[in-house]
Formats: sequence, C-alpha cells, structure tokens
Amino acid sequence: MAGFLIMDMVGQSSQFSVGNMTLGKIDGEEIDYREFMAHEEAVYSGGGSDMFTRRDFLWNYYLNKAIFDREADANGVQVGKEELLALQFGNNISPVIQQRFMNPQTGSIDFQQLNEIRQQIESGMMPEETKRFWAWQEKEIIADRKQAKITNLVAQSFYTPGWMVDRLMEDQKGSTNMAYVKIPFDKAQSGNEPVSEKQILDFMKKHKNEFYNKNEQRVLEYLTVDVELTAQDSSDVWQRMREVKEAFAKTNNDTTFVQSHDGEFAAAFQFKENLSGVIADSAFSESVGSLIGPYERGNQLAVSKIINRKVIPDSVRSRHILFQAQNQQQLFEGFQKADSIKQIIESGELSFDSLARAHGEDASAPQGGELGYSARGQMVPEFDDHIFFQAEEGELHVVVTQFGVHLVEVTGKKFITNKEGVQLATVSEMFEPSQRTQDSLYDVAQELISGARSLSDLKEKIASRPEFRLRKADPIEENGFRFANFGGGNVSRDIVRWAFNSNTKQGDLSSVVYIYQNPEHFYNDTYVIVGLDEVRPAGYPDPESVRLNVEQRIADRIKGEEIANHLSGTSLKDIASEYGVSVDTAFNVTFGADAIQGIGDEPKLVAAIHNTPLNQMTSPIVGNTGVFIAQPFSRQESGGADYSTIRNNSVSYMVDQVGIALIESLKEEAEIKDNRSEFF
Repeated sequence: MAGFLIMDMVGQSSQFSVGNMTLGKIDGEEIDYREFMAHEEAVYSGGGSDMFTRRDFLWNYYLNKAIFDREADANGVQVGKEELLALQFGNNISPVIQQRFMNPQTGSIDFQQLNEIRQQIESGMMPEETKRFWAWQEKEIIADRKQAKITNLVAQSFYTPGWMVDRLMEDQKGSTNMAYVKIPFDKAQSGNEPVSEKQILDFMKKHKNEFYNKNEQRVLEYLTVDVELTAQDSSDVWQRMREVKEAFAKTNNDTTFVQSHDGEFAAAFQFKENLSGVIADSAFSESVGSLIGPYERGNQLAVSKIINRKVIPDSVRSRHILFQAQNQQQLFEGFQKADSIKQIIESGELSFDSLARAHGEDASAPQGGELGYSARGQMVPEFDDHIFFQAEEGELHVVVTQFGVHLVEVTGKKFITNKEGVQLATVSEMFEPSQRTQDSLYDVAQELISGARSLSDLKEKIASRPEFRLRKADPIEENGFRFANFGGGNVSRDIVRWAFNSNTKQGDLSSVVYIYQNPEHFYNDTYVIVGLDEVRPAGYPDPESVRLNVEQRIADRIKGEEIANHLSGTSLKDIASEYGVSVDTAFNVTFGADAIQGIGDEPKLVAAIHNTPLNQMTSPIVGNTGVFIAQPFSRQESGGADYSTIRNNSVSYMVDQVGIALIESLKEEAEIKDNRSEFF
C-alpha cells in the first residue's frame, strides 16, 4: 500500500515543471532548472558537501537517469510497485536507502525509522517536507534500480572462450630469466632535429585519450599572496593569554568562565602519561586551583586550571535501566521515566533490579540491569566518564548517551594501581594572522594588479620580485567548480566564470583579488591573482601548445626507431660493444606484470620475451626508456590456477569493470547539452 501511495506523490512532484528554463538536454530530454533546484532543496540542502559538489552529483544523477531510462525502455526493464516497496521497506533495501538510513552507531539500517515513515505514509500523516523528500528519493531509487538491472544484463553476457582460457593459463604458468641490452635513446646517430607540427599532431592522435578534449578548456596562470602569522601577531596572542590567565585566576565560577571563552571543561580525569610533556609535571605537582601556562599546544596557546585530582579506580561495577531514544520526543519521555523510577527506588518501594527487569530496554534487563565490572574505556564516553569520575557508590544518576537515557548506579570500585588522575579546565587561542596582517597583505595583492591589464603586465611587475611567481593551473572546463589546489566552492567557481566570460580574452588579467579563507577558522588564508594563459578549443589542442610536453617523447621515439633500424650485431655482446653499453640480466619476468625488476615499466619487452624461444634474440624493441634486445635463457614452470578458476576470474574482472565502462560508453553515444554555466 505504501508503494502505491508514494508513487502517487512522485506523480505529483513534478507538476510545476513547465516553462523553458532548460538546465540541460540529454538526447532531447530536457532537465528543467526549477525541477533540479526543487530536488536539491528537498534532498540535498542539509548535506555536508559544498553547494557545487552537490549540484555536480545531482547533475550526474539526471544524466545517468536519462541514459538508462532510454536503455530500460528499449529492453523492457521496469520497476514494479511491489518491487519498489521491497526496495524501500522490505528485504531488498535499495543502496539509496542504505546510505541515508544507516545508523552510525550500529552500522546497520535503521529499520525503526523506516517503519515510522511507512506508518506515516499508510496513515496519511506524513509531514509535507518529508513527503517532498520521499517523492524525490523514490525517483532516485527507481533510477538506481533500472541502472543496476541494465548493468547486470550486460554483465551476464560476458563469456571467456576456451582458447582465451588456454592462453591465460599459459601466461600464468611460470617466469622467464633473460639477458638483455638496453641502448639509451641518446646513442642515436642523428642530432636533435626539430620535431615538426605534423609529428606532434600524429602523436596526439595516436594518444587520443591523453590529448583529445570533448569540451573547450581554459588554462589559467595564477599568483598567490599567502597570509601568514607575523611575529607581532604571535606576541599579541601571548599578551592576550596572559591577561586571560589573570582573569581565570580571579573568577568565582570556572564553568561559566570556560564557557564564555569557548574553552574545554573536561569531565574526564587524565593520567600523567596522557598529558603533554609541557604541563604533565605541573598538573600533578601544583595545588588544586593553580593555573598552568600559557603554554603552546599545537597551533594554540593555552592556559589550564587544575580543577580536581584524585585516585581513579581501575574498574567499576555498575547497573542501569536504559530507555532507548532516537528522537527528541523519545528523549523527553526517557527523562520522565528515569526520574519517576529514581523516586520509586529512593523511596524503597521497589528494588532497582526488579524495575530494571520490568522497564529496561536492552539486553541487561533480564539480569536486573547488571553490567558487571568494566575497565576504563569499555563503555561509551558519557557513561564511562560518569561511573569513573563522578558517581559515588549507591547514588542514582541520569545519564544520556547515543543509546538513550540511562538511570545508573555504581555498585563497586576496584583500586589496584592507585593511579592519580587530574581534571583540567582549559582556555586557548589559535595562533593565526590578525586582521591587521590580513589587510596589509590584501593591499600587497591589490598593488600587484594595480595598473596591470594583462598577464604580461603582471610578469613585468614581478620580474624583480623573486618572492612572487606565477604558476600554471590544470585546464578547467566551463561547468567546473574546482581551481588549482584550492578545491571547490564559490571562490573557485567565480574564477572559472571569469575565465569563460565572453569578454575574457587570452592574456587577460582579472581585476579581482580572489580570497580563499581558512576552512577551519575562516580568516583570509590566501589571496589569488589569475590571468587567462590559454584557450584550448574542443578537439585536439594546437600542436604548439603541447610541444614542451611531447617534444622529448617524440624525439625519443624517432631516435629509438633509428637505433632499431640500424642494429647490425648478431649477438648481445656485439650489440653492447657497438653502442658502448653492457649486457645485463633480469630474472623472474612474468607475463602478468608490465614492470621488470631493475628495468621498470616496459610492457613491450615483457610481451616480446614471453613469445621468444629460449636462446634466441628478440627483435629490437623501442621501449619507454630505451631500445631493448633480449634473449631468454631459462624458464621456470609453476602450477598456476586451474581451468575453471581462470575462467571465473576472467569473467569476474570484466564484470567488475562493466559499471563504469558502460556508463562512459553510453555517455559517448548520447547527445548532451550542458547549460549549467548559465545558471550556476
């Protein structure tokens, strides 16, 4: 019944999708901007990732959905209502549900929460916000299931024929020992003739995956002005913390003082070996109420007050009555029950163990809530801290943990090592650049772009200032939202927008100083100046733009072919003598690995030595690092895997690759129009 109701919601969820605000188009199917934004708001607005990462994920969902919906329709693949119900609440839970309804404490699906949602659907009492979320989520579940079915359909078609299994078995049988000669490329007779534009273009076409761009790209150069702590900033922090120490010493309420200074009032007592060496001795020698510091603690300057010091038990025996709570209402009810039962026990009307058996909601209830003796750290932190550091024997206390509300009683303590622990309250301040420092360095960045209209102008300004240098960022595309090593976010997206603005020309310098903040403490961390160095149109780049990257590789290949064509020696010794190199050996060369110990990654050499009879020389091989001639002199046989294992492993490997490979293949065939840059 729930599945039918939810499908009705889905049918209503896109009724607003009218108009011509087309975010993109996949094989003629439009993605409406308003529908996209409604989906993001309902499902992803509370996510921890940045806005652009969320939207990129959601775009790929719509892209995959359109592609696989087409394939599903062509192959008669559907998701029925009963199947949909099982994917949401039954015994075949969708990965979408698994991800969103996983209990982080137990690591399993939170079926209690799912059952509550199902009851809301069946009773018609689902809140509107949840209804919108569930409607969009249901679309995701259906799309994910269709994609899984199509992928499985393709995976089931894989088969490894017998001849291939025979070859794989042969390849895995053993290893080869060989003698070889390696002739470096610079031994070629020809000089370093210029590599032609045609040679570069031919090389790019031969290595299409490395050079071909489906979309236009732009390459930016950038300069950074890093905001760093100054000596004056550090001195100011020390002065402020000395003043804080004086106030801390005078306060009558340590808890309020620590809270007002965003400090730490630890419930746990710490042993000497767990403290920083800077304060460990003082914490156990100074009197309670004394202050320690200021002292450096990582990137902070801290002051600590000794609140208490006492001998900590090695183990504690306790019992409890647990009232489970997964939401605010259950938590409130748990407090009420705990308070009521506490009063009954304290009045002597009923015993703790009888009430635990009657009302406890965990596995200890049948034993009267008895938990036995536990060592430090065996319980969850809140419970552990309470029974070891706060509770006295025979007292009843209410403690809240991730599991719910506990009524707790400590019934015994064992003291064996008699180790003393100390309780500290600490206030601290980060060592970070002051606003004065941030402003002064922003002025430096502004001065650098003042009067500079182009990258060449900027290069002239910094020519005599070695503290500044331009770096080249990886190519970016119009819908990108990450820049250089600064990650994603609004600032990076602003830089990409500027780079693809119709008014931005090659060689231009942005008039904006872009500000990246420290992600943890939110001060201005880096000022960035950017200029457009290169526009790379879709397709193959201009040969001259990649000359520096490929010229040596092409020259090496030409020299290698020249060496290979002019070899005249009839033995490894003669060839080595001709080129002034030595004969070397390599052992245990296996066909399953491209790399050879002592030589490196040379797959052509591996293949050649595997197919050459013993004591015969291979043909010259133009490898990655030189020209090789090798001669196998012995082989070792090994048992290897059996026929069925090899066949199964071969198929399994292909099946493992099918998910990503299928998506990419279908995307290649699809006509995709991406308009996101017009909206975000």
